[in-house]
Amino acid sequence: MLDLKFVRENIDLVQQNLDNRHTKGDLETFVSAYDERRQLIGKVEELKALRNSVTEEISQLKRNKENADDKIAEMKKVGDDIAELDNRIRDVEAKLRDAALMLPNMCDASVPVGADEDENVEQRKWGEPRQ
Repeated sequence: MLDLKFVRENIDLVQQNLDNRHTKGDLETFVSAYDERRQLIGKVEELKALRNSVTEEISQLKRNKENADDKIAEMKKVGDDIAELDNRIRDVEAKLRDAALMLPNMCDASVPVGADEDENVEQRKWGEPRQ
């Protein structure tokens, strides 16, 4: 399987490779899933950073014997949001993986492009072909 970052950064090369191989790959689905995954991961990381900072505030409030119920309730909601986004990320990653698995490996630049096997050039033979 091709590296996801390589495919995203070299969409034109991958499309050319698909054309040269006379195969189809769903690059639009790949790109949309890749971008959505990155966006969701960014949101989750933001929420986790918020949760970590507020957890420190809550522990400080409890050490000072102050009421922290509002912040605890708020963090429960943030935790639910994180769990929901994690589930969405899993779905998007499955979609991304399916799209990436349908992309063939890249051909070497020295490989000639032909319409079918009759246009392929035989480079060398070894041994006798079986009858």
